[in-house]
Amino acid sequence: DAFTFNPTGIATADFKIESDFTGAGFANFYSDASQNNIGLGTDAPDSGVERLHVKGSGNSTLVKLESTDAGATAAPDLVLYRNTATPAVNDVIGVLQFSTNGSGGAEYLAAQIQAKITDTTAGSENAKLQFYGRDQGFSILVFEIDGSGNLIVNPDSNGFRDFKVKASSVTAFQVSAGQNNCGMGGTPSSDVERLHIKGTGTGSLVRMESSDTGA
Repeated sequence: DAFTFNPTGIATADFKIESDFTGAGFANFYSDASQNNIGLGTDAPDSGVERLHVKGSGNSTLVKLESTDAGATAAPDLVLYRNTATPAVNDVIGVLQFSTNGSGGAEYLAAQIQAKITDTTAGSENAKLQFYGRDQGFSILVFEIDGSGNLIVNPDSNGFRDFKVKASSVTAFQVSAGQNNCGMGGTPSSDVERLHIKGTGTGSLVRMESSDTGA
């Protein structure tokens, strides 16, 4: 038979397992009865956490998932499962968030990766993976990968987010979102409608070559 602690569900009857570390606020395991959640490494799991709050104070690995399976099948697996009876297009089905503190001490979201449904039709389901950053205090959608494998930069067509490919000393390729044009070898000029190719040497700036041997 199972041993049940707090069988009548008293909201103030928390359960705590200590270790040999006696620092304030620390517990190896803490079950908060009123919040219905658990803390590992803390005796005060965050009230905004539904089930499990893991807290550390060092800079080494905080959580490790380990499998000793010797087969070829993938393991260990980390699965984010949105188990819903009413899936819908644009449902966000899982998020990986990176947060930290600002100079004022408040926590803020710095970046996140999320998955979103784009088609729920059985047998032809689609989803996309979105990557967010933070700029000037706002969370911005930087790029996304759709179900077909297309990488879409600046998917919400913001006029201030260019796409750049850097080389050793110049910008090899740049798409100017505000000007709707492209540059090779540098930033495209605003008076160029589509493509501005810029060089600094005396050799060929552009070469068009065909290896076709037909007539």
